[in-house]
This record gives sequence, structure tokens and C-alpha cells, in this order.
Amino acid sequence: SGTGSRHDTARLEFESLCDELKITSNVYFKVLVRARSLEEFGALSQHPGEEFFMVLRGEVLFHSEYYKDLPMKTGDSVCFDAMMGHAYVATSADTPQLLMVNTLPGRAAGTLKMLSQAR
Repeated sequence: SGTGSRHDTARLEFESLCDELKITSNVYFKVLVRARSLEEFGALSQHPGEEFFMVLRGEVLFHSEYYKDLPMKTGDSVCFDAMMGHAYVATSADTPQLLMVNTLPGRAAGTLKMLSQAR
């Protein structure tokens, strides 16, 4: 824990998990949610494949392009087509932490894995 490669933005902080896997169609992250509003998050994220996340700590509001906003607390999870625009906004006083798994089609998975290992 705490030893995976990191990619931090103003809205989310990613720590790669299972960095030792060289070829996989899944990428795993622990994510800290920093954005406190949809405006602060910015444009909705979109990428190929499926995304699963579980709230490990705190509370978030999950925004998506096609569904009502979903309030989520510790232990809640969701899986969705990641081409649908989506965003995470912190709603708890403490910084929420997510376990995130992205399943990517074909070559995209290997490319993302290589990029995450290069950071």
C-alpha cells in the first residue's frame, strides 16, 4: 500500500495497484476524490471499457450522463459502461477513497497499463 505509481490531478488522485502485472485487460487503482462540486470536477470523464468502483471510505455523489445522481457511502459500489460520461464528487467531510477497476478492450488495456507504469 502506498507503493504503486501515482497520477494526481486537482479532482482525483490515483495510486496504481498490481503494478507487477505487465499484460492485463484490467487496471486497478485506489482513488482519492478531491473535487467538492461538479464544477470543480470539470468535464465528465469518458473512456473505452467498463468501470467498477467501490467506496472504501467516506461519501461521494456519482454523476453520470444517463442516470440520476447516485449518493454513495462506504461499502457501496457500481459498475457501468465508461463511455457514458461520469464524475465523482466528495460529499463527506473526510476525503473519500475508492477502489476502482477499469476493464479495457483490446490494445487499450496494454497501452493504459504501460502509461500507468511509466508515471
